[in-house]
Amino acid sequence: FLDGNRIHEIPEGMLSSTSVQNLYIFSNNIQALKKSMFGPVHNQGGIQNIQAQRNPIRNISVEFLRGLKEDGE
Repeated sequence: FLDGNRIHEIPEGMLSSTSVQNLYIFSNNIQALKKSMFGPVHNQGGIQNIQAQRNPIRNISVEFLRGLKEDGE
């Protein structure tokens, strides 16, 4: 859980070699979501759930969205 920590961004590749499946980053100051933040685990069965509500997100890259499943799929 990284919620409520005033995080502005997730450093590129920070989660690339982890076994994190659920990422809770809500209530921070994150303004963009990029695939590069999550490295190769993103969209490859690694991170399955990202909770990012209550962030001033202004930009979500197309690469970040590519391959994601909707809740319940």
